[in-house]
Order: sequence, then structure tokens, then C-alpha cells
Amino acid sequence: MTKLKIEKMYAFVAENEEGEGVMAFKSNNIWMPMVGADFKRIDSLLPIAQEMSKVSGKEFKILQFDNRVDVTEQYIKKK
Repeated sequence: MTKLKIEKMYAFVAENEEGEGVMAFKSNNIWMPMVGADFKRIDSLLPIAQEMSKVSGKEFKILQFDNRVDVTEQYIKKK
């Protein structure tokens, strides 16, 4: 069996006066960032993003990130 490996991430991004930010929605009192590693997840989040855009009057983008770098050790050393 082949193990899945995340090579790309997609994020719903909106812009305000401070710049860009990852969109999120609240579910069960927890904020959920609107990101995914495949188009199945993006498809499931798209109606939520479209409704948020409609209500807020702000446009959004779906951005792809694909430069996988493991920074775990570098981050932990800083702490």
C-alpha cells in the first residue's frame, strides 16, 4: 500500500487593509482554517468561501503552495 504524502497545499485567501490572510470558519466553537491538500477538500470548502464572499462583499483567491520543506527541527531549536 502506498502511503499518502502531502506535496501541495491549497488555501482560500482573502485580503483586507492589513494584507492577505487565510480564510477560516467557526465550527463547534473552534476556528477551522480553509486549507486542503487535494481538490476534494477544496471542493467541499468552496461553497463556504462563496457564501462568505457574498456576505462580506470581499473576493477570495485559492492559492497553491508546493515548495515542501520540513522546518520542524529549525522551529523547535528557536523555542
